[in-house]
Amino acid sequence: MERVKTTTSKRKHWMSMFLDGHLLLAKMNLTQQAYKVLHAMLSHVDYSNILQVTQEQIAVDLNITQPEVSRAIKLLLTEKALRLVSKDGRCNKYEFNPELGFRGEHVMGFIKAIRHKQKEENDLWLAQLDKKTGELVDYERM
Repeated sequence: MERVKTTTSKRKHWMSMFLDGHLLLAKMNLTQQAYKVLHAMLSHVDYSNILQVTQEQIAVDLNITQPEVSRAIKLLLTEKALRLVSKDGRCNKYEFNPELGFRGEHVMGFIKAIRHKQKEENDLWLAQLDKKTGELVDYERM
């Protein structure tokens, strides 16, 4: 069997979910449709955890109707996976619950997130970065 060499991703954009965020999301009373709509919306999240995409676009992306998207968003709001930030004509702005996860731009954002999240638990993390690329090489609990 041939061994495949793995390297860190060259992509700079990522979405991080906290482990307890997964559990919180799993405990929400969401339909399968609402999970699909949430994940489709998350593909449009910005660096402030703001989601701004039309219901029509989500409907096209998922091959469902706009009323189905609307019902799913209402459920996501009720269950607090999303929060309405502002109404802006056809395209409302929502915030993805930061207790569940967030979007980041680069590895340092990931490291800061780890430090912020673990600060409450008094855990320390040691991260090693490649000095040329700034990519995460390794991180471990101290």
